[in-house]
Amino acid sequence: MQNEYGRWMWRLERTVRNAAVHGESGWSSFWEREVKAKVAFVVRVLEEDGLVARVGRACLMEIGVRSKWWKKIGKMTEELGVDVLSNLVWLRRMSAIGVAEMGICEDERKRMRKVELERRVQEVGRMRWEEHLQRNERTR
Repeated sequence: MQNEYGRWMWRLERTVRNAAVHGESGWSSFWEREVKAKVAFVVRVLEEDGLVARVGRACLMEIGVRSKWWKKIGKMTEELGVDVLSNLVWLRRMSAIGVAEMGICEDERKRMRKVELERRVQEVGRMRWEEHLQRNERTR
């Protein structure tokens, strides 16, 4: 439906690639929106001390990466290239004590801030979009 709307909006034929329609329209992919939301939650669990953060840390400590959700978070952070955050998830060190034990320096902590991570998601999303443009894709 969205692709059809984009083709209508830009008056494109059906032979134009979906990635070109998305890029021309400036639409983000579902992957980008999902990663932004989940990484924002992980940063919230890591940095805040509210009820949501405490429950998130408790779930990670109790269930660990056996949970599909936390496994997916670990894979997403690896794909983003944020190794520090990925290690914190895989090693279940999502607290201030865990960060201190890992010996994370200030530069690495800056890279884990929400704004920086969102910028990184956009960069990776753009690289994925460029890969989609290079593929042999059938539109229908």
